[in-house]
This record gives sequence, C-alpha cells and structure tokens, in this order.
Amino acid sequence: MSATGGNSFETQNHLIWERISSDPGEALEMADRVYTEAEKCQDRAAMSTAIFNRAWALVYLGRNQEAIRQFNHDLAFFTEPDSEHAAWVYNGMVAAFSNLGILDEALDCLAKVHEINEKTGRRQPSLIARLNTGWMNIELEQWDKALEHLRAVEAAVSAGDQLPDPGNLLEAIGICLVHLNRYEDAEDYFRLADLCPQSSHDELYQVSVALNRSIILEQTGQGAAAMAQAGSAMAKATAIGNQPLATKSLLRLIEIRLVFGPVGDSRALLDETLAMDDTAYPQGERIKALILRSTLAEQAGDLTAALRDLKEARRREARLAQDRATIKLEVLNGRLALEKERRAHEAARFRTQDLELLNNNLEWVNR
Repeated sequence: MSATGGNSFETQNHLIWERISSDPGEALEMADRVYTEAEKCQDRAAMSTAIFNRAWALVYLGRNQEAIRQFNHDLAFFTEPDSEHAAWVYNGMVAAFSNLGILDEALDCLAKVHEINEKTGRRQPSLIARLNTGWMNIELEQWDKALEHLRAVEAAVSAGDQLPDPGNLLEAIGICLVHLNRYEDAEDYFRLADLCPQSSHDELYQVSVALNRSIILEQTGQGAAAMAQAGSAMAKATAIGNQPLATKSLLRLIEIRLVFGPVGDSRALLDETLAMDDTAYPQGERIKALILRSTLAEQAGDLTAALRDLKEARRREARLAQDRATIKLEVLNGRLALEKERRAHEAARFRTQDLELLNNNLEWVNR
C-alpha cells in the first residue's frame, strides 16, 4: 500500500517519527494525512502507527490530554493487548501522564509495560520499565517502594542482564538511600555512578547528585558545604538553560540558609523566581517557593506578607489537586466511551460475519 507522495505507509510513518521532536506541528499534520490514506485502504497496521505518531506529536506540543486520548484509541481499536507495540503505547502514556503530574496513572502504565515485556521475553525493556518505576516512586517520595524496584533491577544486572546506562540505576539507588538516612551507602553508590562514562559527562546527573549531596551535608551539620553543593547545582542548571532545575536548586539553597543562615538575598531571589510566568517551572516548585517566602517574611516580622503567601500556596495546592482530579475523570470517561464504541464495533463485525456465513450456506444449499 502507498501513502501520499508514492512512499509506502511504513516509510511515511518512519519519516513522521523522525520529525516529531524537531517539528511536532508538521509531524501531526503528516500523521493525519497518513491515517486518512491508510483508512481508505483499510491498512490497520498503518492506521495504528499513524495514531501512535500523532499522540507523540501531541506530547511534544504539550497537549497531553489529547495525546492520552489518541494512545487509548490506538489500544482500543488497533493494538494487540500483549504486543510490543502495546508496550510502546503504554510508554507514551507514561510520558503524557507524567507531564500532567498524574503519577499514579503513570505508574499503572509502567506496570503494564513491565508486564508485557516480561510475558514476551523482552528482558532489557522489562528492566528499564522496572527502573523507571523506581524513578517514578522517587518522584512520589515513596523511598522504600522505589528502592524495592531498584534492588530488583540491581540483582538482575548482577546476574548478567545489561542496562544501556548503569549509572542511572546507581544514581537512583543513591537518592533513595539519602532519603532513608543511609548517607555512607548513598555516597558509595554516587561514587560508583561517577565512574560510569554516561553519568560523568551528564550535566543533569551532576546537578542531581549535587542536590542530594547537599541533603547529606545539611543533615550532618555541614551547612557551608551544603550551600556550596546547592549553589554549584544552581550554577550548572543555569548554564545549561534548565530553568526548572535551576529553580529547584535555588529553593534547596534557601532551605539550607533557613537552617544555617544567613538568609542574605533569599527573599529577593524568591521575588524574582515567583515573578516568572507559570509555565517557567512546575506548580509544585512554585508552591514550595511561596511557602519559603512566607517563612522568610515571618522571620522578618512581616506577618501580613507571610499570611498572604501561605494562603496563595494553599489555594494553588487545592487548584492543582482539583485540576488533576478533573483530568483523571476526563481520561476515565474517554476510556469508557472508547470501550463502549469498541464493543459496538465488535458486535457489528460479528453480525456481519454471521450474515456472510448464512449467505454462504444458502448459496451452498441452492447449488
């Protein structure tokens, strides 16, 4: 079968996949055209891939709710439940749910990715799904659960399985151990991760480890060293243009200053940070910044400003929880509608098959 321009659907879909990260808007238009042409030819495989590409283009465009609807549509009508493609679809949904901050749904999708890859014997993708489950639990601050998954991956690697980036596993285990107050063990894992080529050249890794080392130093009473680590993380994140990480590092620095002092220009820095547009960094960090500024205002005796920031933080927390609940409800309603449509579609197909069988029997009797 051919798509627009004489290229096969497979070639066209491959071109779209390569275009998604650089120009998601154009990739979206291309995926729509391929889907329309494939539908005319009733090429279900090409239709499924076009929808998959369309969903990923929507993720890159920040339209995550639409992306989830597309991924679900792909699963409901085109994708075999335990196929490799189904695992890819669930991985896409992990990204979309994570972007929306709905991490429990992201975890459910990761569990499906792991289950499918285990059933089909795809060992490395299965391990990566388990590793990502550990990272997701770290995001949720469920340190024991995270460590359980990460230890399982560590055991598999020790038994001979391979990971493309072993430093990523070592870093994750180290982070869990930091938050479980096992500081010496955490440092051992960070030192091992430092020796991995991917980690040693990865600036995001360097920022992450600096932030976690600042926790160790703070908890062991080394305030100046802790501030130096947080400051180093902020400088690195700023240098590579990662505003969310730079903001996270700044908030870490101010947290340490509140314990060890002096607070210096912390309030002015928070004023600058909170003056940024809401899209500049996650809402969770903005809420944290408001709480920190409220604490600084209270320490300075400005109770009116302290109360104002605290109320704003609580209002944003409530709004964030409400937004996530609304999105989850929309996703669930969308899935129910798709399931209803799928059942109706299957029933119509079975009726058609029964009629065809009946007609064939009548023809045979007539002959």
